[in-house]
Amino acid sequence: MKSETVAELFQERLRLSGERLAMKRKVDGKWTDITWREYGRNARHFALGLLALGLEFQETASILGNNMPEWIYADMAIMSIGAVTVPIYQTNTPEQVRYILEDSEAKFAVVQNKLQLDKVLTHLGTLPRIKNIIVIEMDGVAKEGKVISFEDVIESGKASEKRNPSVFDERVRSVKPKDLATIIYTSGTTGPPKGTMLTHANIIAHARGQCQVTPLFEDDITVSFLPLAHVGERIIGHMSRIYVGYAAAFAESIDKLFENLQEIRPTFWGSVPRPYEKIHSRILAQIESSSPFRKRVFNWALKVGMEANPYGEKNKKLPLRLGLKYLIADAMVYKKIRALFGGRCRVLIVGAAPIALEIEQFFNALSMKMIPLYGMTETAGMITTNSERDFRIGAVGKPLPGLELKLAEDGELLVKGPTTCKGYFKKPEDTKALYADGWLCTGDIATIDKEGFLRIVDRKKDILITAGGKNVAPQNIENLFKGEPYISQVMVYGDRKKYLTALFALDQAEVIAHARKRGIEHKDFAELAGHPEIVSLVERIVEQKNRELARYETIKKFVILPHDLTQAANEITPTMKVKRKFVANKYRDLLEKLYDE
Repeated sequence: MKSETVAELFQERLRLSGERLAMKRKVDGKWTDITWREYGRNARHFALGLLALGLEFQETASILGNNMPEWIYADMAIMSIGAVTVPIYQTNTPEQVRYILEDSEAKFAVVQNKLQLDKVLTHLGTLPRIKNIIVIEMDGVAKEGKVISFEDVIESGKASEKRNPSVFDERVRSVKPKDLATIIYTSGTTGPPKGTMLTHANIIAHARGQCQVTPLFEDDITVSFLPLAHVGERIIGHMSRIYVGYAAAFAESIDKLFENLQEIRPTFWGSVPRPYEKIHSRILAQIESSSPFRKRVFNWALKVGMEANPYGEKNKKLPLRLGLKYLIADAMVYKKIRALFGGRCRVLIVGAAPIALEIEQFFNALSMKMIPLYGMTETAGMITTNSERDFRIGAVGKPLPGLELKLAEDGELLVKGPTTCKGYFKKPEDTKALYADGWLCTGDIATIDKEGFLRIVDRKKDILITAGGKNVAPQNIENLFKGEPYISQVMVYGDRKKYLTALFALDQAEVIAHARKRGIEHKDFAELAGHPEIVSLVERIVEQKNRELARYETIKKFVILPHDLTQAANEITPTMKVKRKFVANKYRDLLEKLYDE
C-alpha cells in the first residue's frame, strides 16, 4: 500500500476490497455482514454531512460509545476530510467527558445513545464550542437544541453529494501526511489525561511496520471488543484492517465475548491480559473439579506442551518422540482448549499491560501461540512485537521496522522513529519532557537481550525503594499472582518501608464457587472476603509465591478488599490496569495499618 495518509489509505482499500467482508454485527440475534463498499459509502456520506454542518479542516470532533460500525464510519469520515478524531471511552464519567471535550476544543460530539448524550448535556453550558451532538441510537432522545441524529447527518451528506459530487474526493486529496489525524487521551493512571497528537504519517508508518512483521491476511477475521478509544483497538486493530483488508466482528458485550468468539471463530485475536487470566482460571477450576484420570491427562499434556515451548519459540521442528506425544496431547486436550476461541485461532495477541509469565507459558504449552507486544499511545501503538515464527516467552519482541531503541543510563527505554507522536495537545512543557535529544522517553525500565528481544521490567515511576535501599519492580511481583484463579487484582505497596505489603481484590465468581464447595456460609461477598478460610486461602497463595521471590521482594502482610477494583470507582483503567497512585491514596489507611508494630 503506497498511501501516505489515512484518507488515501481508506480509499485505496475500498478500491481493492469493495464487496469483500469488512465488518459483522449482531442484529436481532443474527450476525449481519457489512462490505467495504457499504462501509465506504456510509463514511463518505457522514463526512459530507459533517462538512455541511460546518466542520472545518483540522478541527476536532469526538466519538463516545461502544464498538459498533457507526463509530468506525464517524472516525473514518472525520479523518478523511482532514478533521481530527478525539475518541472518548464509553465508561468515562460526565466530568471526564467534559474535560476531554473542553481540552480538545471539540466542535462536534458523536454519541451512541441517551446514556452517553446525557454525559455531554450535563456540562453543555460550559462547552460553548460544541456546535452539534450527533446521536446514533435515538431511543428516548428528542431532536432539540444542538441534538441531531446520526441518520440525519447521513441524509444531509447524500444530498450534498448530489449537489457537488467532487467535494469529498477533493478533501481527501487535500489531507497531508503531517496533518493531525487524531488526539488520543491517555487513560491517566497518575493524573488528568493528556491528549496525544498523532499525525497521518504516524499512523501510516505504524500500519506499514506492523503489517511487515505480523502475518495478517485478507481472509482473516477477528472479534473487536477492546474500546475503540484505546490505541490498541483503533490503531493496532482497525488501521491494520484497512491496511490488509481483513474483517472484524463486533462483540455484543463483555458478558457475551466468549460466546461470540465461538460463533465467529476468529483466525486470530488480540486482548488485554484480563480475559486470558479469566480463561486460565476457568480451565484450572474445571480441571480441579474433574476426575483423577482427567487431571492426570491434562497435567501430562501440559507437561508435554512445556517441553515443546522452546521449539515453538524458534519455529523449530519437534524431535520425533516429543512430536508423537504432542500429537496425542493435541487430540486429547489442546483441541478442546482451542475450541474456547472458536477452534481456528492461530495466534493470541496480548498487550496494553504485562501478562503473567505463567499464563503465557500455559497457553503456548496448550497449542495456543501467545504473542505479547509492547507499545504506547505516544508511538501510535506498537513499539515492539513478537512474531508467530520468532518469539520468546517472557519478552515483548523486537522493534517495528523503522524504529530505533536504546536504553538510558538508568535503564529507561528510549524510542526514535516515524511513529513517535507530535506531542501533547496544548501542553508544551509535557511535550518537551517527553523527548530527550530527539528520543521519546517511554517511562519504562527495560532490558534488551543479545538477540534483540525487549523485556519490560516496570514503569520507572512505579519502582519501589525499600528502607534497606533495594529497588523493587512491583509489576513483576504482581504478575506472579495474576495466574491465580482467586485473585482479580493485586497492588504491591512499600516505598521507603521496611518490608512490602499487598492489597488484594478477589475474583468473586471463583471465591464464591470455592465457598460453595467448602460449605462456607456468608450473607454477602464482603463477609466472605473476610472469612478466616478465605484469608487462609490467600495466605497460602502468598506463601507459595514468596518462595519464588528474593527475600526483599516477599510480601510480609496483606489486606483483602471486600470488593473488586472497578472502572466506575476510577480504580482501574479501561484496559484493566490498576491506577496505582489513586488506589494507594484511597486505601492508604488500610495499607499503613499493616506497618503498625
